Amino acid sequence: MKAALVFLLAALAHAQPEMDTSAATIKLQAEKAFEHDIAEYTLKVLSCPSGTGLTITKAEWIATFSGQLDTDENTPVRLDRTSDVRKICRGLNNCILKPIAHLENVVDKIYHFFGVPFSNAKYTLNISGMCQSTARRPTGREMVASIDPSRDLVMGCDEGEVINLSFVRGAGLFHTWQYRHNYCNRSFMENAFYICQNQRSCTVDKSLYISDTVCNYQVIDAQYFCRPSYHNAYVDVIRKNGNDEIILTAEEDSFVTVKAPAESLLSVKSAVWDVVGKELEEDDTRRNRLDLLQFFCEGRSSCTFSPRRTSNGLLDLHLGGITSDNQKPFVFKAKFGIVKGTQNAADSNIKTIPCKHGQTVAMTCPSDRYIRVVSALWGGEVTDTASQPTNIFWEEKTVDGKLYRTTEIGAFLDKQVFNKSEFTFDPFAVVKEKRLLPNIEGIRENDHSLTVKYTCVDLASKPSVSDLGLVDIKSLTSDYDEEYSLSKEKVIPFGFKKNNQLIVMIEIQGTSEVQVGKFLSIQLPGGAEGNYVATLPQNNAAAEHKVEQPCDNAVINVLFAENKTIHVTTNLYRGTELVATLVDDLTSASEIKFEEEVKDIVHASGNVLGMRVFYKDFTPR
Repeated sequence: MKAALVFLLAALAHAQPEMDTSAATIKLQAEKAFEHDIAEYTLKVLSCPSGTGLTITKAEWIATFSGQLDTDENTPVRLDRTSDVRKICRGLNNCILKPIAHLENVVDKIYHFFGVPFSNAKYTLNISGMCQSTARRPTGREMVASIDPSRDLVMGCDEGEVINLSFVRGAGLFHTWQYRHNYCNRSFMENAFYICQNQRSCTVDKSLYISDTVCNYQVIDAQYFCRPSYHNAYVDVIRKNGNDEIILTAEEDSFVTVKAPAESLLSVKSAVWDVVGKELEEDDTRRNRLDLLQFFCEGRSSCTFSPRRTSNGLLDLHLGGITSDNQKPFVFKAKFGIVKGTQNAADSNIKTIPCKHGQTVAMTCPSDRYIRVVSALWGGEVTDTASQPTNIFWEEKTVDGKLYRTTEIGAFLDKQVFNKSEFTFDPFAVVKEKRLLPNIEGIRENDHSLTVKYTCVDLASKPSVSDLGLVDIKSLTSDYDEEYSLSKEKVIPFGFKKNNQLIVMIEIQGTSEVQVGKFLSIQLPGGAEGNYVATLPQNNAAAEHKVEQPCDNAVINVLFAENKTIHVTTNLYRGTELVATLVDDLTSASEIKFEEEVKDIVHASGNVLGMRVFYKDFTPR
């Protein structure tokens, strides 16, 4: 039987054409260029012959307007999505695409979001490419399944990964007497797509193929790739009123990098955060995030962040939860202007560090402030103009008859300096050892240089995005002097110590749980009366209170008093009305190693709509 299966699989490349071709399937030819349009909401299968894989040469998200166009662009507007489609389709034998712009009309998870920079446009995905036997390997971990047709087809990936199908097909012999010695094969991609695509695991029932009246299948085989679940962000540059404007459309939990051209800066024009499907209302304070994005990005050459509701990780932009519908994802939409030139050299708040070969970059700030990279230009003078590079990632300019190439690497440095007051590194060692910074073609290795401009930021100046009235909360939660203020949000450090205070502001619609590191768990009663429980899980030390009234907001104050004791004060609200104040001292039987046991800082689960986390250090200076 095993030998027969191998023989049938090998015969697929020479089998007769598939028995039927769905209207959704686009049959492609080997080594022949193709170009196809896929309208929004339409599912299509780009299907290559057996033994070949997809190579995507170009992909554009085309916006067509029925009304007035609010840009200087010619209509339709063509937005580059080549790298995004390559990430999805590269190397696959079959690639299924269902392009979406308007997420509010999505009824399932079977789609690919390509951005909606213009709300009044219709969108089409235009793809060009070729089926090649030498196509690059697809992204992800390759998985292969081959089964007897009497069994269900089971596919699965590890935790944190989802299935991306390459092919699901059956091979065997025709039922009919006339063709009973001829091989037949059929693709089950469309059927499997709705069951398996973007799922962690799935089962294709055997009834799909054993009931076939045309082909007597001898083997069912599948190839798929396990990949992380992607969250998409798109940065598009358009012309408006004679100037370039950057439009950002980002799903929550995506990773965003917005870059201005070399020797120019970003100016934030608007920023709106809302659940998909609503009109983005810039004048609604519950949705407007302009001041928060300006704090992160204004006056910088590049800006890197991840828009989130409740997380507190590296480079997260905490935007809050603003709706009772926690089933739909959020989308972050922003507009940036581009300002030519750099900051005034006389601005004492901005420091400039030039770095040539053999030197290092050393950035330092006071201990209560953090490094903020304004710009970082990597490049130099071009001495070899003969080479013709295929991958151009730099910009060129001529000064006094000399050609220079530079690229902005501030996004790379953002990760390195996050939450740090001091940072020193050798960019040339990074290029040589880690290849994270590339040498630019035409510039001798020793002629490269890096110029970094940075400033020192007091993160206490970060705007708050809480939905609660902070002035009222301050009067209810503070036992300290007038200098103590919750009006500004702070980035959470990676560990706590004595005299640190943590403030968690959480919006809920039912029973929820807040977990602080590994050492504190708080159960909130939520929308109806119930029990409030604060627990130290490591030794079951707990405090429990009966809450007689429903609540939908809570402010939790955690003061790290000693290595064994935590003071917890929780104010429960219904709207802005204070329902209850609960005060507890929790003492552990053993020492709590705060700095070691805080890994994920604060996690919330249950009926959580949004969370804000604040931090205050009361250590005597």
